[in-house]
Amino acid sequence: FLSRFASLDQACNQIDQETLLSLNFNASNPPLNWSFSTDCCLWEGIKCDSEAQVTHLWLPDRGLRGSIYPFTGKLTHLCHLNLSHNHLSFLSPSVPFLSSPAISLNKSSCSLRILDFSHNYFRGHCQLPSGLGNFSKLQTFRAGFSYLSGSIPGDVSAAASLEDISLPVNQLSGAISNGVVNLTSLNIGKLANLKSLKLHTNSLSGFLPQFLMNCTNLITLNLRINNFRGDLSAYNFSTLHNLHTIDLGNNNFTGSFPLTLTSCMFLTAIRLSGNKIEEQISPTILALVSVSYLSINNNNLSNITGAIGILMGCKNLRMLLLCKIFFHEAIPDENQITISSYAFQNLLVLGIGNCEIKGQIPTWLAKLKKLQVLDLGSNQITGPIPGWLGNMPNLFYIDLSYNSISGEFPKEFCGLPALALQEAKNRADGNQLQLPLFVPETKCALYNQQYNKLFSLPPAIYLRNNGLNGSIPIEIGNVMFLHVLDLSLNNFSGEI
Repeated sequence: FLSRFASLDQACNQIDQETLLSLNFNASNPPLNWSFSTDCCLWEGIKCDSEAQVTHLWLPDRGLRGSIYPFTGKLTHLCHLNLSHNHLSFLSPSVPFLSSPAISLNKSSCSLRILDFSHNYFRGHCQLPSGLGNFSKLQTFRAGFSYLSGSIPGDVSAAASLEDISLPVNQLSGAISNGVVNLTSLNIGKLANLKSLKLHTNSLSGFLPQFLMNCTNLITLNLRINNFRGDLSAYNFSTLHNLHTIDLGNNNFTGSFPLTLTSCMFLTAIRLSGNKIEEQISPTILALVSVSYLSINNNNLSNITGAIGILMGCKNLRMLLLCKIFFHEAIPDENQITISSYAFQNLLVLGIGNCEIKGQIPTWLAKLKKLQVLDLGSNQITGPIPGWLGNMPNLFYIDLSYNSISGEFPKEFCGLPALALQEAKNRADGNQLQLPLFVPETKCALYNQQYNKLFSLPPAIYLRNNGLNGSIPIEIGNVMFLHVLDLSLNNFSGEI
């Protein structure tokens, strides 16, 4: 009893305190309070256990500057380490046992559960930490947005409890080898506990590793913007029963839409854009009853009439992106497709731009009462802009630019409820999108703008480069919440 009370007055472990001070962090205002007390357990970002040994080093987004020296593992009770969103760098001035800079992790800290180095700047071609396989209790490892290079170390697969790997936006390269992650001899389930794998925006290559099909608890898979290749239809995704989000966009995948994804009953978000997928959309996609986000932009699919007719049956679909496919086909009207009472009734975003499709603006769009964003830009659409388009209650972003549209500016646009009424001013910012939207700032832009929330898009009317004529109606002043109005390269006349 007395010894327990004595431990409450015990200052932090001397070795732990010396280790913390050796980090030599320089924080932005306000500075770290690491000098006001000799007991490091009372310092900002530090927590200790009953033995007065450091368990938490938790200093995200504190404007820390300085260098992370090789992590020696002297903090033997450390279980949570978070130095993310700072300005730290790795310094390797004279570390003779390292052939290239790397963060060294010692197995004497095997209790580590969370390791987060993301959003820092590890200069000098710093590689991923070695020794991750020593952490049998590690659940979360994050080092994204940190300029890390090299390949993913093989021993990461030995971290048996790992649930979340996030390494996006680095300079990682090489293949993810099945041999590297083959854990049969270790008998720990081949990463069966893995729930989130984020490796997007790197230079990883090779085929999609087969071990992923054994990650039966995987919820999020994001490999966007890499150099992976292979026939997507040859992979069996049906074992990923818990998958909610899959993003394989901007790689070099071929084949057809992987129908085995239809076995993933919880799947809500799919991005396969920027690949070389061919053939047509199959009716079996209707088995994805929960899907709300589907992006298959920039592929080699055909039959826009069949695709739209089928996808209208996805009752929960909210975001549908079909840009840069179906080249030179004709956009279907109501007489070509069967339109049910629930067709696209939850759709918020419809993108069919940059397809060079022909025809007129289809009348079935008038039934999409929840539609907020419509992109039909860079096509070969003809005819006038129908007045009913200006009566859609939630539409706030319209792109009809780079077409062959004729007629006058529709006065109905001057009364668009989402741009003219007081409620537009008070629009909620909306929830985070399951996957971000990428929209070119202009048609000539080299880079796309990334939007993580739908209402971050600017309220806009793009009618650039058409054959519109007549005057600009004075009622245009009614859309007082409009941010962007582009009427350039038309035949308007009269006064402004």
